[in-house]
Amino acid sequence: PGCIAVEYRNPDYMTYAKDQYCWEGRWVFKGSLPSPTGATAPSDSDVLATLSARSLIPVEELQQLLSDCERTQLNMNICAFRDFVAADLELAAVLNARQASASPACQAQIRRTQADWEAEREGTCKEEAKAHEGGSMRPMLISTCKTAATRIRTRLLQEADPCLAEQ
Repeated sequence: PGCIAVEYRNPDYMTYAKDQYCWEGRWVFKGSLPSPTGATAPSDSDVLATLSARSLIPVEELQQLLSDCERTQLNMNICAFRDFVAADLELAAVLNARQASASPACQAQIRRTQADWEAEREGTCKEEAKAHEGGSMRPMLISTCKTAATRIRTRLLQEADPCLAEQ
């Protein structure tokens, strides 16, 4: 029960927007909010370096692919993966901050629930893209799904105590 704000990169790939979702038996869109400050948003250089490490594509080649996200399906796939990497880095920062101030029991609980959530996210996103198995847009669909889920998870962790039951 409650509402969360989800930040995402706008289609211009330069600015961010923030939407509000409330739980009503499922997440329901309630509207857009003023632009966020992005305090935990990773830097573009961190995103690019991590994207290069995860994709095994050199930074120079990635910069070229990311310069036109609508040019080819490969460009779209890489841009969607970049958005996921940015969301994943932000989630990691929030998790690290939560764990830094948590008791050892809470840290273990956070690790367990995060691992369970990641497994569920992977399964859900693969299932959502199943109709496009073998297709060139499947990686983009998976990345987009994972980005949305990761942003929601990040906001939930920012706004709720992950170890409330321990207190």
